[in-house]
Amino acid sequence: AVKRPTPTNGHVKIGARSRPGSADPSLSPEQATRLTEQFNDQVRRSRGAIQQCYVAALKKDESIQARTIELAVNVLVSSSGQILEPTFSPRISADFAKCMSQVAKRWKLEKVAGGGFRLQYPVTLTPT
Repeated sequence: AVKRPTPTNGHVKIGARSRPGSADPSLSPEQATRLTEQFNDQVRRSRGAIQQCYVAALKKDESIQARTIELAVNVLVSSSGQILEPTFSPRISADFAKCMSQVAKRWKLEKVAGGGFRLQYPVTLTPT
């Protein structure tokens, strides 16, 4: 059998839009739209950091080297605009989740009355 070379790089494709999840009923549709767009921008600007997390995971885990992963980035936005409870599905590895959590900690949205606004953003991870 011919052994394929181990991918040492990965391509990260950021989805077009996040999908709003459940929102605090006190949020207006305009606030929800604004927060969603801010979140979209934060994820897009973090593309390089997300790619670094993915490349590190590729080097450690052969099982993800031959497939594209449709990753869902899920967060809860607090009333202060802080990102809480970031989760990444499907789970790739503990190291990847830790790396991505560090990226998510840098994301900040505007303050809003209420809180508990959930967002999900699609990210495609492809080994190259």
